[in-house]
Amino acid sequence: MKTLNNSHKSQDFSLLVKYHGPTNYKGSRVSITSKRFNKKLTFSWDYSNGTSSLDQIGSILIEKEIDVLSYSEFGGDAIIMIPWEDGIKLFNI
Repeated sequence: MKTLNNSHKSQDFSLLVKYHGPTNYKGSRVSITSKRFNKKLTFSWDYSNGTSSLDQIGSILIEKEIDVLSYSEFGGDAIIMIPWEDGIKLFNI
């Protein structure tokens, strides 16, 4: 059986993107989570910036000058892959 080996390429940083609907106290929000480091960042929903969580997070990452390598949507959530160094910078690790 073959195993995964990352020695030939740089490691990517995965982000779980989730939409959080409005409550009685807060408006809609979107969050990105690093499961590996158990860190989460939550952002207020920008109603002038599209209707999907990916649009919202994409704008935030562009503003922070972070490259998106790939993404995949499933249901209402998504996974975004960014360069390792950018993930460390984003979460201040």
